[in-house]
Amino acid sequence: IQPKGKEVGAEEVIGLAGELLVLNELLDLSPHAWKAWMGPRGGRHDFRAGGIALEVKSTRSLTNNIVSAQSLEQFREPTNGDLYLVRLTLENTPGGVLSVSSLFNRAVQRCDRPDKLLECLKELKCQDPEAPEWNTMSFSLENEVLFRVDDAFPRLTLSNFHGGELPLGVQAVKYDIDLSQASSSIIPGTEKTAIQKELIRCLAQV
Repeated sequence: IQPKGKEVGAEEVIGLAGELLVLNELLDLSPHAWKAWMGPRGGRHDFRAGGIALEVKSTRSLTNNIVSAQSLEQFREPTNGDLYLVRLTLENTPGGVLSVSSLFNRAVQRCDRPDKLLECLKELKCQDPEAPEWNTMSFSLENEVLFRVDDAFPRLTLSNFHGGELPLGVQAVKYDIDLSQASSSIIPGTEKTAIQKELIRCLAQV
């Protein structure tokens, strides 16, 4: 049960809804896809299997081009692998079909280990996906854009710093990315299924 009195911010709700939406798409391909949900378990990226990694960033506004990077590692691709940014616009819609509760219940129906899903949610501080505070908003998917994150994508990694190390005394770096400057990194939505299938294929080899 969600602790009483704990407020859940709108950004936490939309962030979890976005990750659950992507998780459901992967579960449509394999009931084992929960194993790729690495973010809640301390992974560098939200989803990862083999050399394929997905980072999910959700917003409520079509005009919001800014995404925040929480570390220099977040937008560094896996070694000899590929990283993709999934940018979701989830519009707050009364009576919308997408909510933390509905997306969790859909995932449970497709997943071979619902207990593992609950463990992941608890790591994200969501003790109860049915709790009112996690379901104050419901959404409709207004837009989805897929980016390939490589040297053409605007980002910072340790390689941007002399010697591949942070300056002495600097402990961490957080920064914002303007996706309006990343149009050359957009890849066709028609490639999404192939990327998802490759992630699932890598997962099957584990």
